[in-house]
Amino acid sequence: MDNNHLATTVSVDNDGLKDAISAANFSIGAIRLPYRCILQLATAEELMLFKILSCCVNPLISVLGFIANMVSIAILRRSGMSKPSNILLLGLVLADSMNQLLTVNYGDILAQLGPNKRYPQLCGWQYGAGLNFFLMIFRNVFFFLGNLGQYVCTVFPVLITIERLLAVFMPITFTKIVTPKTAVICVVLAFFFWFPWILFYMIYNDVYFIEFPEGDNSMYFAISARLLPIMDTFVLLNYYVFDSLESWVPIIFVTGGCVLVWIKVKVSLSKRRKLMPSQKQSIRWSPRTTRTLLITCFVFSVTHIIYSFINYNITAASGSQYRIYVEAMNLLYLINSSSNFFIYIASNRKLLKIFLDILHRRK
Repeated sequence: MDNNHLATTVSVDNDGLKDAISAANFSIGAIRLPYRCILQLATAEELMLFKILSCCVNPLISVLGFIANMVSIAILRRSGMSKPSNILLLGLVLADSMNQLLTVNYGDILAQLGPNKRYPQLCGWQYGAGLNFFLMIFRNVFFFLGNLGQYVCTVFPVLITIERLLAVFMPITFTKIVTPKTAVICVVLAFFFWFPWILFYMIYNDVYFIEFPEGDNSMYFAISARLLPIMDTFVLLNYYVFDSLESWVPIIFVTGGCVLVWIKVKVSLSKRRKLMPSQKQSIRWSPRTTRTLLITCFVFSVTHIIYSFINYNITAASGSQYRIYVEAMNLLYLINSSSNFFIYIASNRKLLKIFLDILHRRK
């Protein structure tokens, strides 16, 4: 989640908000304040770059990645869902597919770029009550599912790393600890763990009707006044606590875990070669599952490290520049979310064979 969004949204001073409201010539309840459309202040070049990323590049990658993820699900199911590793990978693919909904959320894009000719300084929809309501539902559903997937998809690399650590360090008791049942429980808990926070975050992004003097119903995003007294605490929790839980904590754990697994595998191979010197040349590392899972975690770590560094260094950007940075960071998320299929067929011959069999049967 773009955690600077909160601070950027409320950075407009109250006087500016009051001027915008009075200029619009309509009455508004005392419990909400509308968002200013920061893209109205963008230069022509910034607006064009934002449109290219948000309307073309990211949605295209999302659609292609979503199709690839559906193929990945078919491959994993054909490989066998009795394997705990496949269950965890399936959970990761589902979370990644949900994350891709964020960048095909055209309800949100229309709220930022739509033809708000009457009151262009405020983000929202001005198409009539029926279409406005549909766009509001569309935007909120995609926003909720996308953000839930964005948070949950960082949990599965941690679970996968734990599974591989147990496999290489505790091979005897591994099958007793890691079972299909425990894998399913972990997948369900991963989604339920982040559900309350995403639901609370959605309360912040309120959407409501405004009755204009002309009688035209329009809808706008708003911040609820009941959150204003705790806004500083809310921003701190989002920026430091929950952002760390979805970025730096899994990055450090996954990176460290992958290094430990790699060292353990190398040490084990070295010991086996010493015990069987006559077969030294034939002893190689060939566990397909470990290789597939480690590459998955590696791609996750690289993309999220770059994402987090950008996210923590754009606080000085203007509102329009910040939105462009957010779209660029979304692109990094999409690269990670769309990479599963390519990792599976490139690192695992068995999964590649299953994919080729699927293609052959369709022909």
